[in-house]
Amino acid sequence: MPSRLVSIALCAALLAVHGADSATWQSKRKKRYDCSRQLQRAQEKYEKKRYNEVKTLLTETKYQCTGHSAMDSILYYLGMAQMMSRGPSEAKVEFERLITDFPNSPFAEEAQFRMGHSSYLSSNPPERDQSKTKDAIRELSGFIDRYPQSVFADSAHAYLQKCHDRLAEKQFLTARFYQKIDRYEAAIVYYRAIVADFPESKFAVESKLSLAHCLARVRRPGEAQEVLEKLIDEKPGEDIVRRARNLLSRLTEIGREGKHRWRLFDRLRGKPAEEEGAPQETPDEEQKPQADDVQPLDRSGPDDLGQEPAEDVFDESAPQETQQAGEEPERKQTPGETDEAPTQSPRAPEGHGTRDSQADSLSN
Repeated sequence: MPSRLVSIALCAALLAVHGADSATWQSKRKKRYDCSRQLQRAQEKYEKKRYNEVKTLLTETKYQCTGHSAMDSILYYLGMAQMMSRGPSEAKVEFERLITDFPNSPFAEEAQFRMGHSSYLSSNPPERDQSKTKDAIRELSGFIDRYPQSVFADSAHAYLQKCHDRLAEKQFLTARFYQKIDRYEAAIVYYRAIVADFPESKFAVESKLSLAHCLARVRRPGEAQEVLEKLIDEKPGEDIVRRARNLLSRLTEIGREGKHRWRLFDRLRGKPAEEEGAPQETPDEEQKPQADDVQPLDRSGPDDLGQEPAEDVFDESAPQETQQAGEEPERKQTPGETDEAPTQSPRAPEGHGTRDSQADSLSN
Protein backbone atom coordinates (compact mmCIF):
# COMPACT_ATOMS: atom_id res chain seq x y z
CA MET A 1 0.00 0.00 0.00
CA PRO A 2 2.66 2.54 0.86
CA SER A 3 4.56 1.66 -2.37
CA ARG A 4 1.51 2.40 -4.51
CA LEU A 5 1.11 5.79 -2.84
CA VAL A 6 4.74 6.58 -3.56
CA SER A 7 4.32 5.67 -7.24
CA ILE A 8 1.24 7.83 -7.56
CA ALA A 9 3.04 10.75 -5.98
CA LEU A 10 6.00 10.40 -8.35
CA CYS A 11 3.73 10.34 -11.43
CA ALA A 12 1.92 13.44 -10.24
CA ALA A 13 5.20 15.26 -9.74
CA LEU A 14 6.41 14.33 -13.22
CA LEU A 15 3.18 15.53 -14.81
CA ALA A 16 3.40 18.82 -12.97
CA VAL A 17 6.97 19.41 -14.15
CA HIS A 18 6.07 18.55 -17.77
CA GLY A 19 3.06 20.88 -17.69
CA ALA A 20 5.17 23.73 -16.40
CA ASP A 21 7.80 23.18 -19.12
CA SER A 22 5.12 23.04 -21.82
CA ALA A 23 3.54 26.28 -20.62
CA THR A 24 6.93 27.97 -20.53
CA TRP A 25 7.71 26.78 -24.12
CA GLN A 26 4.32 27.96 -25.42
CA SER A 27 4.79 31.38 -23.85
CA LYS A 28 8.26 31.69 -25.38
CA ARG A 29 6.96 30.58 -28.79
CA LYS A 30 4.12 33.07 -28.62
CA LYS A 31 6.47 35.83 -27.58
CA ARG A 32 9.04 34.92 -30.28
CA TYR A 33 6.57 34.78 -33.17
CA ASP A 34 4.58 37.90 -32.54
CA CYS A 35 3.22 38.25 -36.09
CA SER A 36 2.38 41.93 -35.87
CA ARG A 37 5.81 42.74 -34.45
CA GLN A 38 7.59 40.70 -37.11
CA LEU A 39 5.61 42.39 -39.87
CA GLN A 40 6.49 45.80 -38.46
CA ARG A 41 10.17 44.89 -38.42
CA ALA A 42 9.96 43.68 -42.02
CA GLN A 43 8.33 46.93 -43.13
CA GLU A 44 11.10 48.96 -41.51
CA LYS A 45 13.75 46.89 -43.27
CA TYR A 46 11.86 47.19 -46.56
CA GLU A 47 11.91 50.99 -46.31
CA LYS A 48 15.67 50.80 -45.86
CA LYS A 49 15.93 48.58 -48.99
CA ARG A 50 17.33 45.65 -47.04
CA TYR A 51 15.40 43.18 -49.14
CA ASN A 52 17.36 40.04 -48.29
CA GLU A 53 16.68 40.52 -44.59
CA VAL A 54 13.00 41.10 -45.37
CA LYS A 55 12.85 37.81 -47.26
CA THR A 56 14.50 35.90 -44.42
CA LEU A 57 12.23 37.43 -41.79
CA LEU A 58 8.92 37.11 -43.64
CA THR A 59 9.61 33.60 -44.96
CA GLU A 60 9.73 32.33 -41.40
CA THR A 61 6.80 34.50 -40.33
CA LYS A 62 4.64 33.19 -43.19
CA TYR A 63 4.86 29.63 -41.87
CA GLN A 64 4.54 30.54 -38.18
CA CYS A 65 1.58 32.92 -38.57
CA THR A 66 -0.72 30.93 -40.84
CA GLY A 67 -4.29 32.20 -40.44
CA HIS A 68 -3.24 35.55 -38.95
CA SER A 69 -5.19 38.63 -39.95
CA ALA A 70 -2.02 40.26 -41.31
CA MET A 71 -1.22 37.35 -43.60
CA ASP A 72 -2.07 39.31 -46.78
CA SER A 73 0.39 42.04 -45.77
CA ILE A 74 3.04 39.42 -45.08
CA LEU A 75 2.57 37.92 -48.56
CA TYR A 76 2.61 41.35 -50.22
CA TYR A 77 5.85 42.55 -48.67
CA LEU A 78 7.48 39.18 -49.19
CA GLY A 79 6.55 39.30 -52.89
CA MET A 80 7.82 42.86 -53.27
CA ALA A 81 11.11 41.95 -51.55
CA GLN A 82 11.51 39.01 -53.94
CA MET A 83 10.90 41.26 -56.94
CA MET A 84 13.31 43.95 -55.76
CA SER A 85 16.05 41.37 -55.23
CA ARG A 86 15.70 40.07 -58.80
CA GLY A 87 13.52 37.09 -58.06
CA PRO A 88 10.42 37.74 -60.21
CA SER A 89 9.47 34.07 -60.47
CA GLU A 90 9.40 33.67 -56.66
CA ALA A 91 7.55 36.97 -56.31
CA LYS A 92 4.83 35.80 -58.70
CA VAL A 93 4.16 32.79 -56.44
CA GLU A 94 3.51 35.07 -53.44
CA PHE A 95 1.26 37.44 -55.39
CA GLU A 96 -0.72 34.57 -56.83
CA ARG A 97 -1.32 33.13 -53.34
CA LEU A 98 -2.36 36.55 -52.09
CA ILE A 99 -5.00 36.88 -54.83
CA THR A 100 -6.26 33.33 -54.30
CA ASP A 101 -6.49 33.40 -50.48
CA PHE A 102 -7.37 37.07 -49.99
CA PRO A 103 -9.35 38.33 -53.02
CA ASN A 104 -10.83 41.23 -50.99
CA SER A 105 -7.50 42.41 -49.62
CA PRO A 106 -6.47 46.04 -50.28
CA PHE A 107 -3.31 44.58 -51.85
CA ALA A 108 -5.24 42.40 -54.35
CA GLU A 109 -5.37 45.04 -57.10
CA GLU A 110 -1.64 45.72 -57.07
CA ALA A 111 -0.89 42.01 -56.71
CA GLN A 112 -2.83 41.39 -59.93
CA PHE A 113 -0.64 43.92 -61.74
CA ARG A 114 2.55 42.58 -60.15
CA MET A 115 1.82 39.11 -61.49
CA GLY A 116 1.99 40.37 -65.09
CA HIS A 117 4.96 42.56 -64.21
CA SER A 118 6.81 39.55 -62.76
CA SER A 119 6.11 37.47 -65.86
CA TYR A 120 7.58 40.20 -68.06
CA LEU A 121 10.70 40.53 -65.90
CA SER A 122 11.30 36.76 -65.98
CA SER A 123 10.78 36.43 -69.76
CA ASN A 124 13.63 35.48 -72.09
CA PRO A 125 15.41 37.61 -74.73
CA PRO A 126 13.83 37.73 -78.21
CA GLU A 127 16.15 35.01 -79.52
CA ARG A 128 14.78 32.42 -77.07
CA ASP A 129 11.39 30.97 -76.09
CA GLN A 130 8.70 33.58 -75.47
CA SER A 131 6.13 31.60 -73.47
CA LYS A 132 6.58 33.82 -70.40
CA THR A 133 6.13 36.91 -72.55
CA LYS A 134 2.81 35.52 -73.72
CA ASP A 135 1.85 34.84 -70.08
CA ALA A 136 2.65 38.46 -69.26
CA ILE A 137 0.42 39.67 -72.12
CA ARG A 138 -2.46 37.52 -70.87
CA GLU A 139 -2.08 38.68 -67.25
CA LEU A 140 -1.62 42.37 -68.04
CA SER A 141 -4.57 42.34 -70.44
CA GLY A 142 -6.71 40.72 -67.73
CA PHE A 143 -5.66 43.38 -65.22
CA ILE A 144 -6.55 46.21 -67.62
CA ASP A 145 -9.97 44.67 -68.29
CA ARG A 146 -10.69 44.25 -64.58
CA TYR A 147 -9.21 47.52 -63.31
CA PRO A 148 -9.40 50.03 -66.18
CA GLN A 149 -9.26 53.02 -63.81
CA SER A 150 -6.45 51.70 -61.63
CA VAL A 151 -3.44 53.82 -60.78
CA PHE A 152 -1.37 51.00 -62.29
CA ALA A 153 -3.28 51.02 -65.62
CA ASP A 154 -0.73 53.24 -67.38
CA SER A 155 2.14 51.05 -66.24
CA ALA A 156 0.23 47.97 -67.38
CA HIS A 157 -0.22 49.49 -70.87
CA ALA A 158 3.48 50.34 -71.05
CA TYR A 159 4.60 46.82 -70.13
CA LEU A 160 2.01 45.34 -72.48
CA GLN A 161 3.52 47.31 -75.37
CA LYS A 162 6.99 46.10 -74.39
CA CYS A 163 5.74 42.52 -74.55
CA HIS A 164 4.33 43.09 -78.04
CA ASP A 165 7.62 44.65 -79.15
CA ARG A 166 9.51 41.62 -77.89
CA LEU A 167 7.33 39.21 -79.85
CA ALA A 168 7.60 41.43 -82.93
CA GLU A 169 11.37 41.56 -82.58
CA LYS A 170 11.56 37.77 -82.48
CA GLN A 171 9.63 37.50 -85.74
CA PHE A 172 11.65 40.36 -87.25
CA LEU A 173 14.93 38.57 -86.52
CA THR A 174 13.56 35.40 -88.12
CA ALA A 175 12.44 37.33 -91.21
CA ARG A 176 15.83 39.01 -91.55
CA PHE A 177 17.54 35.63 -91.37
CA TYR A 178 15.46 34.28 -94.25
CA GLN A 179 16.06 37.47 -96.22
CA LYS A 180 19.83 37.20 -95.82
CA ILE A 181 19.88 33.66 -97.18
CA ASP A 182 17.66 34.69 -100.12
CA ARG A 183 14.55 32.83 -98.91
CA TYR A 184 12.33 35.76 -99.78
CA GLU A 185 9.02 33.91 -99.74
CA ALA A 186 9.55 32.80 -96.14
CA ALA A 187 10.66 36.32 -95.16
CA ILE A 188 7.50 37.76 -96.72
CA VAL A 189 5.35 35.55 -94.47
CA TYR A 190 7.03 36.83 -91.30
CA TYR A 191 7.04 40.48 -92.38
CA ARG A 192 3.33 40.32 -93.17
CA ALA A 193 2.66 38.74 -89.75
CA ILE A 194 4.48 41.59 -87.99
CA VAL A 195 2.50 44.23 -89.87
CA ALA A 196 -0.81 42.45 -89.18
CA ASP A 197 -0.30 41.36 -85.56
CA PHE A 198 1.82 44.22 -84.18
CA PRO A 199 0.87 47.39 -86.10
CA GLU A 200 1.87 49.63 -83.16
CA SER A 201 5.26 48.01 -82.72
CA LYS A 202 8.44 49.91 -83.51
CA PHE A 203 9.35 47.09 -85.91
CA ALA A 204 6.23 47.51 -88.05
CA VAL A 205 7.58 50.37 -90.22
CA GLU A 206 10.89 48.64 -90.89
CA SER A 207 9.00 45.46 -91.70
CA LYS A 208 7.01 47.26 -94.40
CA LEU A 209 10.18 48.47 -96.11
CA SER A 210 11.73 45.02 -95.98
CA LEU A 211 8.48 43.46 -97.17
CA ALA A 212 8.47 45.67 -100.28
CA HIS A 213 12.10 44.78 -101.00
CA CYS A 214 11.39 41.04 -100.77
CA LEU A 215 8.31 41.35 -102.99
CA ALA A 216 10.41 43.09 -105.63
CA ARG A 217 13.01 40.32 -105.40
CA VAL A 218 10.45 37.63 -106.21
CA ARG A 219 9.15 39.62 -109.19
CA ARG A 220 5.98 41.01 -107.58
CA PRO A 221 6.53 44.74 -108.12
CA GLY A 222 2.81 45.56 -108.06
CA GLU A 223 2.40 44.39 -104.47
CA ALA A 224 5.65 46.08 -103.47
CA GLN A 225 4.47 49.38 -104.95
CA GLU A 226 1.17 49.14 -103.05
CA VAL A 227 2.98 48.56 -99.74
CA LEU A 228 5.32 51.52 -100.28
CA GLU A 229 2.56 53.91 -101.36
CA LYS A 230 0.53 53.11 -98.24
CA LEU A 231 3.62 53.60 -96.10
CA ILE A 232 4.29 57.03 -97.66
CA ASP A 233 0.67 58.07 -97.06
CA GLU A 234 1.02 57.21 -93.36
CA LYS A 235 3.85 59.79 -93.05
CA PRO A 236 5.91 57.87 -90.47
CA GLY A 237 8.82 60.34 -90.69
CA GLU A 238 11.07 62.12 -93.16
CA ASP A 239 13.76 59.44 -93.11
CA ILE A 240 11.28 56.59 -93.64
CA VAL A 241 9.50 58.47 -96.43
CA ARG A 242 12.81 59.17 -98.18
CA ARG A 243 13.81 55.50 -98.00
CA ALA A 244 10.40 54.40 -99.24
CA ARG A 245 10.55 56.71 -102.27
CA ASN A 246 14.08 55.61 -103.07
CA LEU A 247 12.98 51.98 -102.94
CA LEU A 248 9.92 52.76 -105.02
CA SER A 249 12.10 54.15 -107.80
CA ARG A 250 14.30 51.02 -107.80
CA LEU A 251 11.63 48.31 -107.92
CA THR A 252 12.35 47.45 -111.57
CA GLU A 253 16.09 47.27 -110.97
CA ILE A 254 15.65 45.07 -107.86
CA GLY A 255 13.31 42.77 -109.76
CA ARG A 256 15.86 42.44 -112.57
CA GLU A 257 18.49 41.39 -110.02
CA GLY A 258 16.06 38.81 -108.68
CA LYS A 259 15.61 37.40 -112.21
CA HIS A 260 19.35 36.90 -112.61
CA ARG A 261 19.43 34.99 -109.36
CA TRP A 262 16.71 32.62 -110.49
CA ARG A 263 17.88 32.13 -114.11
CA LEU A 264 20.04 29.05 -113.47
CA PHE A 265 17.36 27.52 -111.27
CA ASP A 266 14.73 28.00 -113.99
CA ARG A 267 17.02 26.35 -116.56
CA LEU A 268 17.60 23.32 -114.36
CA ARG A 269 13.85 22.96 -114.03
CA GLY A 270 13.44 23.15 -117.82
CA LYS A 271 11.65 26.51 -117.90
CA PRO A 272 12.05 28.80 -120.94
CA ALA A 273 13.66 32.20 -120.65
CA GLU A 274 11.28 34.89 -119.38
CA GLU A 275 13.42 38.00 -119.47
CA GLU A 276 12.46 40.94 -121.58
CA GLY A 277 14.08 40.80 -125.02
CA ALA A 278 15.17 37.17 -124.64
CA PRO A 279 14.69 35.21 -127.90
CA GLN A 280 12.07 32.49 -127.65
CA GLU A 281 13.29 29.22 -129.10
CA THR A 282 10.96 26.98 -131.07
CA PRO A 283 11.02 23.17 -130.82
CA ASP A 284 12.05 22.87 -134.53
CA GLU A 285 15.15 24.96 -134.10
CA GLU A 286 18.35 23.34 -132.99
CA GLN A 287 19.30 24.59 -129.52
CA LYS A 288 22.85 25.81 -129.56
CA PRO A 289 24.70 27.32 -126.63
CA GLN A 290 25.33 31.00 -127.01
CA ALA A 291 28.21 32.75 -125.31
CA ASP A 292 26.07 35.80 -124.52
CA ASP A 293 23.45 33.64 -122.82
CA VAL A 294 25.68 32.78 -119.88
CA GLN A 295 25.11 35.02 -116.88
CA PRO A 296 27.45 35.35 -113.92
CA LEU A 297 26.16 33.61 -110.81
CA ASP A 298 25.77 35.37 -107.50
CA ARG A 299 27.63 33.17 -105.03
CA SER A 300 26.06 34.89 -102.04
CA GLY A 301 22.69 33.17 -102.38
CA PRO A 302 21.72 29.50 -101.89
CA ASP A 303 19.64 29.31 -105.09
CA ASP A 304 22.59 28.41 -107.33
CA LEU A 305 22.17 24.83 -106.05
CA GLY A 306 25.86 24.53 -105.26
CA GLN A 307 27.00 24.66 -108.92
CA GLU A 308 30.48 25.96 -109.63
CA PRO A 309 30.90 28.76 -112.21
CA ALA A 310 31.06 27.51 -115.79
CA GLU A 311 34.58 27.05 -117.10
CA ASP A 312 35.77 27.59 -120.66
CA VAL A 313 35.10 24.62 -122.92
CA PHE A 314 38.32 24.97 -124.86
CA ASP A 315 41.78 24.98 -123.37
CA GLU A 316 43.85 27.85 -124.75
CA SER A 317 47.07 25.87 -124.30
CA ALA A 318 45.80 22.97 -126.49
CA PRO A 319 46.31 23.08 -130.29
CA GLN A 320 43.23 24.37 -132.10
CA GLU A 321 43.89 22.59 -135.45
CA THR A 322 41.59 19.76 -136.40
CA GLN A 323 42.64 16.43 -137.93
CA GLN A 324 40.91 13.51 -139.53
CA ALA A 325 40.39 10.19 -137.85
CA GLY A 326 43.41 7.83 -138.11
CA GLU A 327 45.77 10.61 -139.25
CA GLU A 328 48.80 11.42 -137.17
CA PRO A 329 49.42 15.05 -136.34
CA GLU A 330 52.02 16.82 -138.45
CA ARG A 331 55.32 17.05 -136.64
CA LYS A 332 57.71 19.91 -137.19
CA GLN A 333 61.37 19.14 -137.51
CA THR A 334 63.99 21.02 -135.65
CA PRO A 335 67.29 21.98 -137.27
CA GLY A 336 69.60 18.99 -137.52
CA GLU A 337 66.85 16.43 -137.10
CA THR A 338 66.36 13.65 -139.71
CA ASP A 339 63.27 11.83 -140.83
CA GLU A 340 64.54 8.51 -139.42
CA ALA A 341 62.53 6.92 -136.68
CA PRO A 342 63.98 7.40 -133.19
CA THR A 343 65.91 4.46 -131.82
CA GLN A 344 64.46 4.85 -128.30
CA SER A 345 61.14 5.82 -126.86
CA PRO A 346 60.49 9.46 -126.13
CA ARG A 347 61.44 10.68 -122.70
CA ALA A 348 58.57 10.44 -120.25
CA PRO A 349 57.60 13.41 -118.15
CA GLU A 350 59.55 13.88 -114.99
CA GLY A 351 58.19 11.73 -112.21
CA HIS A 352 56.32 9.42 -114.60
CA GLY A 353 59.07 7.26 -116.19
CA THR A 354 58.72 3.71 -117.44
CA ARG A 355 59.22 0.69 -115.23
CA ASP A 356 62.68 -0.06 -116.76
CA SER A 357 63.94 3.44 -116.29
CA GLN A 358 62.74 3.46 -112.69
CA ALA A 359 64.55 0.13 -112.08
CA ASP A 360 67.78 1.52 -113.60
CA SER A 361 67.61 4.55 -111.40
CA LEU A 362 67.13 2.39 -108.32
CA SER A 363 70.10 0.13 -109.27
CA ASN A 364 72.29 3.18 -109.72
